[in-house]
Amino acid sequence: MIGPSASYRPNIEPNTPMTLARSTGSGNVLAVIAKLAEVQENLRLIDHKIDVYRGRLAAGDTDRLWAPGDRRVPAERSS
Repeated sequence: MIGPSASYRPNIEPNTPMTLARSTGSGNVLAVIAKLAEVQENLRLIDHKIDVYRGRLAAGDTDRLWAPGDRRVPAERSS
């Protein structure tokens, strides 16, 4: 696998809804809120991977990220 480990979890405060749901007991509303939280977490992970790629691009070694046969995970750059 190339890139950061799948277990990466950014340290971000949980989001809270800005408005109340029309029917707080509605299972559909709760399911949508849960799905939105999942999508937001996926977007954070994508943003992290983009940042890692930008760091590798700045270092000039992006050609090794997807080299055939090279399964090493590149070291992340510290900010």
